[in-house]
Amino acid sequence: MCVTTGKVPQSLKIAKVITAYNKGEISDPTNYRPISHLSIFDKILQKLMYKQLHSILQKYSMLYQYQFGFRKIIVQ
Repeated sequence: MCVTTGKVPQSLKIAKVITAYNKGEISDPTNYRPISHLSIFDKILQKLMYKQLHSILQKYSMLYQYQFGFRKIIVQ
């Protein structure tokens, strides 16, 4: 449904946010960072969408050849 309509259901947009300690004084709230845990269904949907979008971008050579960030390294 999400793939064909382009809309993500509200239930997949809900994340459980927990805090993770970084460094420094444990009692200082600024020494913690938030981590969002998404549902497994949302993660699967993201992977499917990524694969579809990436294959289209590669098929039509729409990716800049010198863009290396967030791309898999191809070893020849």
